[in-house]
Amino acid sequence: MITVLAALVPALAAGVAVRASRRGGALRRRLRLAAAGFGLLSLGFGGFHLQWWLEGSPQVPAVSDPVLALGYLVLVAAWWPHLRGGGPLNGARRRAALLDAALVVVGPATVVAAVVVDPMLRGHALPHLAVLVLYPLLDLALLTCVVHAALTGLLGRVQAVLWAAGALGMLLGDCLFFLTLRATESPAPLVACLPYGLALASSAAAAALRGPGEDDVAPLPWAVRPAPAPRRRLVLVSVSSCLPALALVVEGAAGLEVDWAVLGGGALLTAVLAALRLHWALTASQAQAEALDQLVRIDELTGLPNRRELLLTLHTAVADPAAEVVVAVLDLDHFKRVNDTGGHAAGDRLLRQAARAWQAHLPATARLHRWGGEEFVVVFLDSSPVAAGLALEAARAATPAPHTVSVGVATRRPGEPAAELLVRADDNLYRAKAAGRDRLVSEVG
Repeated sequence: MITVLAALVPALAAGVAVRASRRGGALRRRLRLAAAGFGLLSLGFGGFHLQWWLEGSPQVPAVSDPVLALGYLVLVAAWWPHLRGGGPLNGARRRAALLDAALVVVGPATVVAAVVVDPMLRGHALPHLAVLVLYPLLDLALLTCVVHAALTGLLGRVQAVLWAAGALGMLLGDCLFFLTLRATESPAPLVACLPYGLALASSAAAAALRGPGEDDVAPLPWAVRPAPAPRRRLVLVSVSSCLPALALVVEGAAGLEVDWAVLGGGALLTAVLAALRLHWALTASQAQAEALDQLVRIDELTGLPNRRELLLTLHTAVADPAAEVVVAVLDLDHFKRVNDTGGHAAGDRLLRQAARAWQAHLPATARLHRWGGEEFVVVFLDSSPVAAGLALEAARAATPAPHTVSVGVATRRPGEPAAELLVRADDNLYRAKAAGRDRLVSEVG
């Protein structure tokens, strides 16, 4: 009876995954691989319990071990494309999620190694050792994949819980089986079957749900949730990272034989991973701050410094009383006609073309800014009014034909603040427009 149940539960899980894969969507390949993995586990568990029944005791290693290991590997392969680059995240955020998943898994893995694997390794031959190490490693690999998918938002909250329960259930089943085998040399078949059955049932239920990654139909609202909030994610990573050190303290306080090599190594590994994660977080934060600074200071359409940057440039320039500063305001003539006849796309194209043409004829010490609309402002630093005027005439002549530009220029007076200098340049611009446009009007002094 136990043999039948051991093979039936994975088979049912495989059937659920196959049925789920027929609905299409982005998860079809993963569900088909999951179905294949569940099918292999069905064959492996059935073969293991059949050999147990025939031999009268569980065999380690067993004939079915290659099939079971292959079933695990196929389940891990179902998540491999997501680990490589699929899913809703890319680049640094994906690597950070993978590191978080490693931090979440390393803690329990260290405790499992100290409590289960290390004691079982003592005094066993190589084939036995390979089996004792192989299954916990495969369980942890599967758990890492599931945690990573949950952290990156590929799974809904309910799906993540069910998949994680399945992976943890497989890990618990292996630990329980090996511990019982060590204590009694012949564990009860139900003990060896029940955790795996519950784990596979949980995984099958997860495969049956629609998640955020499926695009064929609207997903169920209660099954779709974003990736864990930063606070919950931090708590999860922190608790898991503390497990090796906590186990070390508990063993010492209880007077047990402390497996300091495994627990100490696990604690050291979590510390290294945490430091690396902090480094990545600081690097990403700095990159985001620089990107935000660019958005604040740069005009998106033309790529030129914007109004905010212009005011900063002017205030910095006039801070030196002896500095000679020339300001010019440029306004494309009849720009409204361009938008009315060619649409806003034509207007945007003209703004970009004009900005590139003007900048090519301005000296390196001149800074061209977009003031707003069709108006631009040039700030000349360490340039004489005559040199600035010549450069502006060359830039005005380079305006994309058949369009023209009007220019108003003002040279800073002693002690004049930036706002007044800009107002005088703007007044000269309106004088140029009133005189017929397509000209430069300036005053010196």
